[in-house]
Amino acid sequence: MHRTTDTVRSVVARVLVALAVIAAIAAPAIGVQVHDAVAEQVRHDAETTTRVTGRLAESTEAAWYPTDAAEPADVYARVTWTTPDGKQAEGVAPVEPGLAAGTEVPVWLGEDGEPRTEPLAGSTAVLCGVLAGVAVAGVLAGLLYLAWWTTDRVLLAVNARRWEQEWAVVEPQWRREYR
Repeated sequence: MHRTTDTVRSVVARVLVALAVIAAIAAPAIGVQVHDAVAEQVRHDAETTTRVTGRLAESTEAAWYPTDAAEPADVYARVTWTTPDGKQAEGVAPVEPGLAAGTEVPVWLGEDGEPRTEPLAGSTAVLCGVLAGVAVAGVLAGLLYLAWWTTDRVLLAVNARRWEQEWAVVEPQWRREYR
C-alpha cells in the first residue's frame, strides 16, 4: 500500500539531497571567496603600511583590560616617532600593555601617516577562508537537517491521523466479527 505521504517524503528527500550537493559545492566556494578577499586586504596592508620605531610618551603599566584574556589585547597610548621623511610625530597608537614610559615600541603607519593596528598576517586569509567554509557547511547542514526533521514529524502526524480515521471505520466491524 502506497500513501501520498510516502510520495511527499520521497520528493522532499530528493530535493534535500540535491540541496546538500549544492551546499557541498557552495561551502568551499564561499571559503575561497573569503580567503581571496582577506588575502587582498593583507596584500594591500603590506603595501600601504610602514613600520617605524616609536617611544612611549606614557606608561601602559596600569592599563585596564575589559576581559581576563590569557594574552591581553593591545592598549592605546601616546607615542612619539620619526616619520620615514625624518619629521617628529606624535599620536595615539596600539601598543603592548605593561610597558614603562620611554620604552621603544613598533608603530604601524597607514597611508595617511597616522598610527593604525598591525597589518594582518598572511595566514589570516587561510584561517578566515577555512572558517567561512566550515561555518557555511555547518549552517547549511543544520538547515537541511531541520527541514528533514520537520518534514518527517509532519508526515508522521498526518499518517497517525489517517490511521486513526481508518481504524475508526474498521474497528467496529472487527469488534463484532471477532468477539
